[in-house]
Amino acid sequence: MEPSLKDGQRVIVDKWAYRADTPQRGDVAMFYYPVQPAKKFVKRVIAEDGDAPRVVDGRVFVNDTPVEEDAYVSADSRSHDDWGPQVVPEGYFFVMAERRDNSLDSRHWGFVPRLYILGKVSPIGR
Repeated sequence: MEPSLKDGQRVIVDKWAYRADTPQRGDVAMFYYPVQPAKKFVKRVIAEDGDAPRVVDGRVFVNDTPVEEDAYVSADSRSHDDWGPQVVPEGYFFVMAERRDNSLDSRHWGFVPRLYILGKVSPIGR
């Protein structure tokens, strides 16, 4: 999840954050990996249920609006693939990492069920 989180950096997972609220676009969340729920992943929420995300030459769009990601996705870590659009089903989220060229995410294994999301992630220190 570089540059937002460094490899091996300690984080706080706020499990209370999503008890009364749902994950929002732009949040960094920890969740059970949908393919192997014994594992936990950390990724950025890109789209919520009802949204239609797509990727065109590595640029991300949600509902045909470009997502401003320059603050956390560097040009050299963007992928150059195309994906979607697909509508996110009710109760699910579309997530992506920040190192798009070297990461598995919703483009590869699908949407994350709301019940799999453990909490909102914040870094400790820098």
